[in-house]
Amino acid sequence: MAYAKRPTACEGCPANGHGLGFVPPTNPDGRLMTLVGQGPGEQDAWNSKAFYHLAPPGERLNKWLYHAGISRTKISVGNVIWCWLPAYRRKGVPSGTREPTRSEMKWCWNAHTGPWLQGEEIVVPVGVPATKWIMGLDPKKGAEKFLGTLNEVQLPPVGENTRA
Repeated sequence: MAYAKRPTACEGCPANGHGLGFVPPTNPDGRLMTLVGQGPGEQDAWNSKAFYHLAPPGERLNKWLYHAGISRTKISVGNVIWCWLPAYRRKGVPSGTREPTRSEMKWCWNAHTGPWLQGEEIVVPVGVPATKWIMGLDPKKGAEKFLGTLNEVQLPPVGENTRA
C-alpha cells in the first residue's frame, strides 16, 4: 500500500518536502454540516480518509456522532491540512503528527480547503488549530473560549499561492 499522490496544487507548499499522502474530505456532498480538523494522522494518510474510522480520532468522532443521532453520511469531514505531517522519524520511519504551521495552513487553505468550504453554511472546527484558523484567531493566543460555542464568522479568504 502506498500513500495517495498529491496533486500539482501542492507543489511549492511549505509541507511538500515532508508531508505524506493526500487526504481529501470524505463525503464532500454531506449537507447537514462540515467538520474540519487540524490534519490527517498516519492511518488517515494510509487510507486516504479523513477521520478514518479505525484510527482513534475517527473512532471518537463516530461515538460523538452516534450519541448526537447524526449519521456520518449526512456530514462532510475533512481537515485544514490535507497531508499527514509526521512529528518525527525513528530509524527513517515517520511517526506521530505535528501541528501545521501558519504558512502550511495558508497554502492548503488556498489550494484545497477554502474552495471546498465555500458556500458551506455550518462549519464545525474540531480542535484548537482548526478553530484558530477558521475563526481567524492569533495563533499565539488561546481558543478555549470559543470551543463548544456557536459563532457566526467569515471564513478566511481564498487567495493565490505563490511558490517560495
